[in-house]
Amino acid sequence: LEHKSNRVSIPAIFPAISRFFFQKRINMAVLLQNGADEFKLGSLLDVYSRTLPKSLKTFSIDNQPLKSKYGLTLFPSGNLEHDQADEILVLDPSAITPADKRNLPKTPLRNYSFVKDQYPLDFCLEEIENLYGKKFSNFVKLTLDYN
Repeated sequence: LEHKSNRVSIPAIFPAISRFFFQKRINMAVLLQNGADEFKLGSLLDVYSRTLPKSLKTFSIDNQPLKSKYGLTLFPSGNLEHDQADEILVLDPSAITPADKRNLPKTPLRNYSFVKDQYPLDFCLEEIENLYGKKFSNFVKLTLDYN
């Protein structure tokens, strides 16, 4: 397999320019959870950081570091009590307890239940396409150099 990088052209970046200047940019949050799959978390953060959010921060329910699936220590970059989030992305919605829900702000949750055999980047790019359209999804894919 040979990798082919695509050139960045004005038509390719026009959807990003349009989104940056003419659409609402939101403060996104990713909820860190004990036992999170590092690859899925990394894919989610990498893809969504390229959607030109106003901000993208990671949070934990109690603002404490957590351990990932393979033992990495995950430190939150934000604080749910002080940082505004317009949307919270959740990797494992089934792991959120009723007590956790009470500690979360009244912010919409976007649940990411990854399909078992689907590559996480593909799953995230499909979600971006559903949210922002095919042209913007292609821009994100181009910035990832993923083809």
